[in-house]
Amino acid sequence: MADKKPQLPLLQSLRLHARAFAFLYRQVPMVFLSTTVLAAIVAVRPYVTIYFSARIIDELSGNRDPQRLMMWILLALGSALVLSLLRAIVQKWKNTRNVAWWFHEQLIYTRKWLDMDYCDVESAETGKLYD
Repeated sequence: MADKKPQLPLLQSLRLHARAFAFLYRQVPMVFLSTTVLAAIVAVRPYVTIYFSARIIDELSGNRDPQRLMMWILLALGSALVLSLLRAIVQKWKNTRNVAWWFHEQLIYTRKWLDMDYCDVESAETGKLYD
């Protein structure tokens, strides 16, 4: 059998992930913010459509008031338009932040390499960790 690497206990793994998240959040907070905002917009969009569709169906099955029906239809179309535009703007913002993240990542590695002693930089173990 191939040698298996020992697994980290769950609590230690969670601590490492929390530490990594905190470190990355301090470096580039806008990457996380833009990703969160985009995820929220994408998640809310179908619910808004379902809500307005339900109002339209309710009006069609109930009073059939043309002005009220037109209001619900225009609100449904307007909300879809606004959410689509907002999604496109936030998607562009997220893509811009992600491109900037690559440069921050390289800066993190460069700073770490410059802080290390020369003998540590040249060791084979360090090369394995970097690859």
